Formats: sequence, structure tokens, C-alpha cells
Amino acid sequence: MNRLKPIFEFAEESFTSLIIPNTANRALIKLARDKLSSVLHNVDREADDKALFVSVHIRRGDRKTSSYLFPDRRIPIPNYIDSITSAWARLHNTDVLPVVYLATDSPAAHQKFADLFEGVVFSLYDTDEARLRYIASPGEYYQQQFEALDPQQRILATRGIIVDLALLSGLWPGNDGLKPDAVICGLRLVNRSYVIMY
Repeated sequence: MNRLKPIFEFAEESFTSLIIPNTANRALIKLARDKLSSVLHNVDREADDKALFVSVHIRRGDRKTSSYLFPDRRIPIPNYIDSITSAWARLHNTDVLPVVYLATDSPAAHQKFADLFEGVVFSLYDTDEARLRYIASPGEYYQQQFEALDPQQRILATRGIIVDLALLSGLWPGNDGLKPDAVICGLRLVNRSYVIMY
């Protein structure tokens, strides 16, 4: 982790100073942040200004782990859930499950996660805001299929990715200071879920 930290810091600097979302994407990011904030405060009515959550990224499509430990080289959903509970217990010394922001390119992975996770899950798929549901990934991401999309479909698909990235990572923060307490994702080069803590 310590060896990778400079890479993450360089990426954060790039995203916050060089890669800036346009007006339409900033509006969607703000809308998603407002919806997540509402969920967090409904779950914990006594939450102070720093409502806590864990974000999870489950990538399917053409991305696979380099490990052959898992069937079809995809990290199983229960592994993500185990990582959430162990990270949360380590960070907060509690068995109470956190609210999870789920970013995924797979409606099937979203459904399976929502079925298995016993806590509150928020994502572009299950928000009550139609503009956010509209940009949720319609299917697993495959580069060749993406390149075949017409420009308008690409823009739409990219908007969902940008909003997910903002909430997943805490990039392009608003005045609310909303960012995850921990990020759970599966790195391509490892055979277990990877936790990034802020």
C-alpha cells in the first residue's frame, strides 16, 4: 500500500486540478451527492456534518483479476461484503454495518450485492431520481462495445462513470465535504479486495 500511495496521490492531483467535470456532469454529481447525503441522514438521524459511508467498486465486463483463484477470474460478491465488514469494524470498532455507495458496471452484480448485503445500499440504480437512474450502466463494460456506440450513447455512458467515480472516491467535492470513509475495490493484480482509507 505504501508503495502505491504516490500513484494515488498523483492521480488525485490530476483529477482535482486537470480533469474537471463540465457543467452538466457537475450538476449530476451534486444531485447524486445530495441523494446520498439524504440517505445517510435518514439512516443516522443524529449524524453530524461528517456522515460516514463506505464506497465499493465492482467491475465486471472485460476486466478480470490476474488470479485464477476465483471462478471466471472475478472476485465473488461475498468477498466484497467481507472486506466492507472487516474494514468498518477496524475503523469504527463496531458490528453495525455502514451505508454503502455501490459503483458497478453490472446490473447483475448490483442486484446480487443488494440481495446479500444486510445494510443500506445506495447507487445510481436504486435512487428515486430518474436523471441518475438514466445514467446507471445498462450492462457490463466491454471496450470494443463502447467504441461501437454512437457519440451520444458514449456521452451518456461516460456520465454515469463520472458520477460513480466522484461518489466512489470523493473527487470533485462539494461544500458538503462528503467522501467515503473507505473504498473497497478489486485490483486487477491482486486476488483479494483492496481497501483504500482516507
